[in-house]
Amino acid sequence: MRRLRLTAIPHDELTVLKNLGLIDNKVNVAAILIFGRNPQSIVPWATIKVGKFIGDEHAPKMEKKIDENLMEQIEKSYIEVLSLIKR
Repeated sequence: MRRLRLTAIPHDELTVLKNLGLIDNKVNVAAILIFGRNPQSIVPWATIKVGKFIGDEHAPKMEKKIDENLMEQIEKSYIEVLSLIKR
């Protein structure tokens, strides 16, 4: 049997972030990566690199570094990979 939990939806952002485990007494890295305007200023290695390799070459023919929040990175890297796929 499936139970439904009847709770009110919180209307303030702070409660939502606490419920998602993104903040305790301070903002954690996950919140910075997801919602930050410039997360690489705090977590510089949090980037996505997209590259195109041809044959057995060890260096990419094309490389693009995507620096933004996580949602933007995922969307832009997906678009970039699709543009590199031969059809």
